[in-house]
Amino acid sequence: MPTASVAGALALPPDPVLGVGPNHVFQMVNGVGRITDRTGTPISSFSLRSLFAVDASTATDPRVVYDAESGRWLAVYLQLSTFPAASRTSDLIVAVSTTSDPTGICCRSRLSQPLFQDFPMLGVSDDTVVVAYNGFACADESVLGAGYHVLRKADLLACAPSVGMRRVGPDPSLVTPHRPNRSPRRAMPASRCTGRTRGTSRS
Repeated sequence: MPTASVAGALALPPDPVLGVGPNHVFQMVNGVGRITDRTGTPISSFSLRSLFAVDASTATDPRVVYDAESGRWLAVYLQLSTFPAASRTSDLIVAVSTTSDPTGICCRSRLSQPLFQDFPMLGVSDDTVVVAYNGFACADESVLGAGYHVLRKADLLACAPSVGMRRVGPDPSLVTPHRPNRSPRRAMPASRCTGRTRGTSRS
């Protein structure tokens, strides 16, 4: 993975993930995505900041899956805003391909919360897309518990300007597979979480 040449620097930890479709393999690490064919022949490498339209913020923890039912690729990336505002937020940016070709156009939605939505997880069913996370307070990084967003899959696939959704949590009685038993894996200054509050939107 040509991380340094594409993103300009190495990101540690790399948080590698992989999605496999009928004709493509989609690899992601922090900062960089790479698409190959099923034999491993490279097709393209690119910055995840470009794919997810990240603004001047820190971004980390990519996830990507291929949904065999719809023939689409879905991915999520965590953006930690750096704007010096009174409210503190993070954004989970959900990207959905418009065809089965992951090198083509994608639609994006932002899931904003006034907290640190760490280590997002992505799941797909017949009619919903679920994005789960471990919640931490931006001010002191105290554990708030796991939460999740339930998104209407049909809206995402249609690139609808407004996506039907339901938010749950964070709830201290819930955990994700990456259970938090102390502060987050990396120290995140409170200023990293400051930003503008946004609702679900499509760019």
